[in-house]
Amino acid sequence: MTAVVIASDSRAALMQLRHPDRGIPCVANLSAKLCAVRDRGCDIVLQWVPSHIGLPGNEAADRLAKNAHGDSAIPESDAVTPFDVARNTIHRRLMARHPDPRVASGNSPRLISFVDFGTRARRLLLRIRVGCVWTAERRQRIGGVGDGLCADCGALETVDHLL
Repeated sequence: MTAVVIASDSRAALMQLRHPDRGIPCVANLSAKLCAVRDRGCDIVLQWVPSHIGLPGNEAADRLAKNAHGDSAIPESDAVTPFDVARNTIHRRLMARHPDPRVASGNSPRLISFVDFGTRARRLLLRIRVGCVWTAERRQRIGGVGDGLCADCGALETVDHLL
């Protein structure tokens, strides 16, 4: 294959792929895999399509995607390893054992209601509150992504630094 168009109805996922260094490690990992495929000479286009609006061909695309999972005639990429699936499984099991029972049950705490904070600050405080904030230092230490430094001042970006 020399060219591939990947259509997705997840705008959030595509936006995360625009800045993989800011996301969780699996986003950076997926971005690296897409780059590896691109470096092998395949042009990749990521295209957002709206879902559930009766777009012609959408049902056919859903059917083809479902069939592709079980079709052995479709070549598998060696850029994806079983470890990628294992990492996701381990993450889900760890989340189920999260010390905050609300997070473990899938019902995260309510947003912090401080009016003085913007959405980004509230989101950061909520992540710190439940213990799942991905600072630049943590992304670098765990996922090998970035240099671990604060984008604003250049200091090591830890939870204490953010606060």
